[in-house]
Amino acid sequence: ESEKEDIDTIVYPSSPAACIEMAKALVMPDQGLDQMLVNYAEGRYLLETDPTSALNIFEGLYSTGESRGVSKFTFLAGVGKGIAFEKTGQLEKARDAFKKSVDYAEQIRESLDERARLKFMDGEEIFGIKHVFPYESLARVLMNLGMSEESLKISEYTTSRIFSESLARRNPDANADTPKEILEKDATLNNHLAGLLRELELSKLNACAETHGKLTTEIAKARNDLQTHISLLRQQYPLFAVTKYPEPTPLSSVGLTGSEMALIYNVTDSALLVYVLQGTKILKTSLKEVSRKELETMVRRFRHPVDVTPGKDTISDKLRTFDLQTGKTLSDILVHDFLPLMPIGTPLMIVPADCLGTLSFEMLPLSDDGAIIDDGLFITVSGA
Repeated sequence: ESEKEDIDTIVYPSSPAACIEMAKALVMPDQGLDQMLVNYAEGRYLLETDPTSALNIFEGLYSTGESRGVSKFTFLAGVGKGIAFEKTGQLEKARDAFKKSVDYAEQIRESLDERARLKFMDGEEIFGIKHVFPYESLARVLMNLGMSEESLKISEYTTSRIFSESLARRNPDANADTPKEILEKDATLNNHLAGLLRELELSKLNACAETHGKLTTEIAKARNDLQTHISLLRQQYPLFAVTKYPEPTPLSSVGLTGSEMALIYNVTDSALLVYVLQGTKILKTSLKEVSRKELETMVRRFRHPVDVTPGKDTISDKLRTFDLQTGKTLSDILVHDFLPLMPIGTPLMIVPADCLGTLSFEMLPLSDDGAIIDDGLFITVSGA
């Protein structure tokens, strides 16, 4: 009862800023991980209102994470630096920060066992940040810097990594054409390296220099063994290798003829990236200021009438609810600017991403004059 009375008398902070100040006062200097967590929380809070101050905090957190060998916080600090640089218009520095964060993301992935890697890119979060975030952000910054080919390369590589993980999660027997002993060796090599990397992080955290040196040597050998194994896989089991270990592909290797075109999309948290290809040439790129959340909402609204539940919905009732205005807005964002580049009769391949994968592009209205016509017998769409 006395403990309950003590708890009832605590005055809790009334704002995030006050909460952070209280945490800073409570955390002791020797509580390294807690100190880094508080610093990260403060940086995240300041990003919206004072990105310059946030940047200073993330710079300090990045140095601390590196010196103490805590990849998680170095990754998060790199992301924070990238966001702050992007918000303040320092795009070259934003590019470099996101690149370093991508490198740390790869290190984190290496330290995970095979099962944990299946949801690494677009699944697990670290304090609200998905590992895929710096990859997508890097593609966006590269596009803003006019580096279209590099932007497309990282964008497609990221998509292939997400696809690879999704494929492995959904179809455990997808590698049935690869001998069991090869699959077992692949898992053993990856898990061995992951275990060594986790030990290294602990040794850095505990300042164990002797163990650190020994583990560094073992890790170098384990990485070399894994790379030798992957090289053999690419020769002997190319389908397994390309799905398990996708590589960035240069534009010159894109399988389009000169008479074929492609519209390629990449949905990021804050913007939509669009690439228009003709053969192996980028004709146009465009960054649309529409967030992932906004796109998801519009796509759900527009495709709602085609989600017919048997026994519950009637097609006629669904047709009456078509939101042509939302469809036209999507059309303006996704295709309007690019249609003039496409001669009639040109084969066009649409490569959607994220929520756009559920959208029927051929249904998008191109006109503002569309209307639902209900004459009592039939329901039709006119003028869309």
